[in-house]
Amino acid sequence: MLSYRTTLEYSTNESTMSTHFLSKTISVPSIRKRKVNLATSRSTRKIKPLITYEFCNKIRNRKSREDIQVTPEIALEVIRKYLLPMFEADCRNVAAKRRPSVYGVTSSTEKGTYDGIKLSDIIGKELRSINKNLSELKSKWQMTEAEKLRIKEEINEYQERLITSRCTLAALRCQISTGVQSMEKAEKNTNFIIEQVAEYQRLKEIKDSERNLLGQLLSNERTRNASLDNKSNELLHWYSLLEMQSDIMGERLKGLYEASLSLNGPVNSRDAIHDENDILKQKSVELCLYTIENEDIAEITLTKYIEYITQNHVFSMKRTDYREEVKSLKNHIKDVLHQKSKQISQAKDERDFLESKYQDLEKKYDELNEGYAKLRQQAREINSKRKLNGLDEEKLCKFCNKNYYERDNFNWSCCLHPGKWNGTMYWCCGKSKEDAPGCVRSKHEMKDESEEEVNPEEKDQKSSKKKCPSCRQIGHSAFQCPKDPNARSHADANEEIERIRQFKKTRTKLGNTSLEVSTKLISMLNPRLGDKTDSIEVDNKTEFISDFEDIERIRDVAVVKNNVDITAIARASLNSYSRRSQRRKSTVMKSRDGAPIDESISELYSTARNQIIS
Repeated sequence: MLSYRTTLEYSTNESTMSTHFLSKTISVPSIRKRKVNLATSRSTRKIKPLITYEFCNKIRNRKSREDIQVTPEIALEVIRKYLLPMFEADCRNVAAKRRPSVYGVTSSTEKGTYDGIKLSDIIGKELRSINKNLSELKSKWQMTEAEKLRIKEEINEYQERLITSRCTLAALRCQISTGVQSMEKAEKNTNFIIEQVAEYQRLKEIKDSERNLLGQLLSNERTRNASLDNKSNELLHWYSLLEMQSDIMGERLKGLYEASLSLNGPVNSRDAIHDENDILKQKSVELCLYTIENEDIAEITLTKYIEYITQNHVFSMKRTDYREEVKSLKNHIKDVLHQKSKQISQAKDERDFLESKYQDLEKKYDELNEGYAKLRQQAREINSKRKLNGLDEEKLCKFCNKNYYERDNFNWSCCLHPGKWNGTMYWCCGKSKEDAPGCVRSKHEMKDESEEEVNPEEKDQKSSKKKCPSCRQIGHSAFQCPKDPNARSHADANEEIERIRQFKKTRTKLGNTSLEVSTKLISMLNPRLGDKTDSIEVDNKTEFISDFEDIERIRDVAVVKNNVDITAIARASLNSYSRRSQRRKSTVMKSRDGAPIDESISELYSTARNQIIS
């Protein structure tokens, strides 16, 4: 409105200046020329309609323009084209009215003034209509500005929501990755626990085998000790019998001696005594030799018997210690198995919880993707309303599903894999990560709205058309293949065992070639496995026997001694008894008369013993 007022003031000043200039430069020829020009101008003058001027077109097109400023140049053009002609016509009318009084010239000017008044009314009406249109346009412009501000606020809000959704997406991905890592850790812990349980079971089996061997050895030693006890009792019995026999023989010798004294004649008695003495010398020498030979054997048997008793006591103590150790190991293994079973159950519960959490995160991820698609649709609608330039519009690629701007779109911007992800790797380039950058590079292409609007049923159909790389069947991935003969680490062990059993039942029989190959493999593996197991058993046995060498040595000695003749042992015991009796008695034998018997017997004993010892 201020610019419009300035233009009106400027136009009024210019009109007054023009009238002043006309009053100063009036002459007779100029009046005639102006009279002719006025007549011709009235006859030939045509008023252009206001609608065809450029300014009106600019006012009409003001709706499409964002900001219009009225400059002094535009105001000058308006004054020259619209206002000055109107005031010039008024000046001519005033001059024509003053002309008869000044120059005495009469002219009919009624028509000009009427036309000027009519033109001024028309222009006034048009100005009023233009002012009204201006006010309407201003109100519309204000409304458009308010709408523009509202749309900008909505765009900012949508951008904030988009940023928050991206942040939540990143957080969810982080949570998913942490969940997967925790699941992997739980699986590793369960595998480690299972390995420990297997190791404890193996140790338990080894200890059981050792315990069985110890039990067998103890039973064998018991039987040997019992047999030795029986033999010792038998030897004692023989010893008592021989003692009785020796007493009887002594009594008989006394009787013989008394009988020899009562013989007729001293010569015969002497000869008989000498003969008996010689016989006794020979018998005594034989007895000494026999006793010296068998004395060492008797002492060895007694020492061995004492050693066997002590070793039996030691073995019984060791057996009790081993039994206590086995009991403690059993209790320890039971406790460890109980703890490991608890840990396995806890790991299973944690795995189920993480799986449910992972499914919830996947649902949230799908919901966020849907919300993201809706936000993109709304942003696209807003961009279409704003009619942005193609370079500044954010677009979505139909190949890699990434946002891009046309000004940043180059021939290497879009990275794509020509092969599909089969669950383990990309067959096109061999990369083992699903989010690995593509091996084929190209330019982004915009995704059409028709391509984006895909029903969930079509998505399910696409997902159901997945091809398994293992069995070449459609509808599942390699991780979910029912024909996988290996047990899955992330699944329940009982379920996997049942699945493998069912798979074995329903599996088709192999051909002759496969049977031959399998038999060859078994024949190649059996000797290796057999050698390993035999070597393990032998090593364990040798290690076990090396710990009990003394027991084995005693057993061998006892077996050897079992073959000794009982009569020899009895003779040895008899000789030891005679030796002890000789020590108790005097070495000199006296006759009934008190005369000493020949001391050659003692000399014979000593000489024979020295000979045997040498």
